[in-house]
Amino acid sequence: GPSISSPILAFMPNYDDSLSVGAASFALTDRKPIALVNDNNGKMFDFHQKFKSVIVADPGLYRDELSELSVSGDPLDSGAIGAVFTTDVLSTVIQSAQGIGNNGILDVNGQYSARPAITSFGEFLKVAAATYLDIDPSELRVGQQRIMLEECVTEHLFMADALENGAGYARRLYDEDRLVQLLAAHYDSVRSTWESEAHADCDLSCPDCLRSYGNRMVHHLLDWRLALDVVELVLGKPLNEARWLGNGMEVADWFRRLCQSSELSVTTELAGELPAVVHGEDSVLILCHPLWHSRDGLASDKQVDAKFELQSKYGQGIHCTYVDIRKLKIRPQQFILQLGQNGD
Repeated sequence: GPSISSPILAFMPNYDDSLSVGAASFALTDRKPIALVNDNNGKMFDFHQKFKSVIVADPGLYRDELSELSVSGDPLDSGAIGAVFTTDVLSTVIQSAQGIGNNGILDVNGQYSARPAITSFGEFLKVAAATYLDIDPSELRVGQQRIMLEECVTEHLFMADALENGAGYARRLYDEDRLVQLLAAHYDSVRSTWESEAHADCDLSCPDCLRSYGNRMVHHLLDWRLALDVVELVLGKPLNEARWLGNGMEVADWFRRLCQSSELSVTTELAGELPAVVHGEDSVLILCHPLWHSRDGLASDKQVDAKFELQSKYGQGIHCTYVDIRKLKIRPQQFILQLGQNGD
């Protein structure tokens, strides 16, 4: 049959009676349906009538070579293909992380790096679980889905056996000590390698850290630094802010040089403990950790201190923007444009 991607839960897990592991809640749901959907990267598939069947004439979708894929005439219709299978599902949501997001929840609408962080943690969790169970990661299927909490919209992850009725992997993993053990073991085994000089050129992800053929649909979302950040939150370790902010002034100076090449004059300075990019005396970007929220009222103490220091130096009228340092590195032109407009 077709190889299908993008699993979707056909039910809502109950997190009220769940395991609490650091910042995460884990729930186990017995024998529930998962819908597997392949929408051809949003382009959909053409459906053709073939004798008494409807087929998609794309040999890449089939495991076996089929001789009867030739079609003629206009397609009958177009759409996504899917299947439903029943299995145990282990799901998890980050909802009590100290000092990050919207009151401890990763806000996928309000934080640029929230969805990449959740996706990256999902891939980390899958490999950590597969290593613990001594199976190939392809035997586990991981997906994520939006979930509305009281504070904001976030995404929860879910993991299930790749085969219907499976081998009971999700059930075996549903144990607080076991989850802590497998996450800590994988964290300890990869962290020094990922943070080493040999891996320094990997800005987001690569085949040596999070990327694999099996997760190619989400390569654009994977980021090894975010994966380690979320694992630290789940394990109750202090978040290593230096992973992002340790070279913050270098990032600010790199951005200043980009601004100069666009004929925009800015200066850089340290505001409190955070790097800042100042444009005249009217606007400033404060570089922040990707998991901190950028909204006033949800900002961390370090963000607020930096803003107060800048306002006392340049006056209350200066326009301060909290900026995810990861987003600044990925989309610098957006911020060059923003500074230029604020200065008009």
